[in-house]
Amino acid sequence: MGKTRVLSSTTVNAIIFQNTPPDRIYLTTFTVKAAKQLKDELQTILGRVTNITGTPFYISRMYVGMVHTLCKNIIGD
Repeated sequence: MGKTRVLSSTTVNAIIFQNTPPDRIYLTTFTVKAAKQLKDELQTILGRVTNITGTPFYISRMYVGMVHTLCKNIIGD
């Protein structure tokens, strides 16, 4: 299992089974490509869960991006 898949399955588990609000989750990667793959995978999985359960899961307020960008945002540069 790849790193992106592990991050996405762990995140989905936290959102669905542990009721973690998506806006409390920060997912970081080291490349733009990996961040896009992670976000796409989360949207796909959570979209399927929404279709099955009828409960929408919004990840628009979740941070999914590069660790460097997150640090820059925290520092406020």
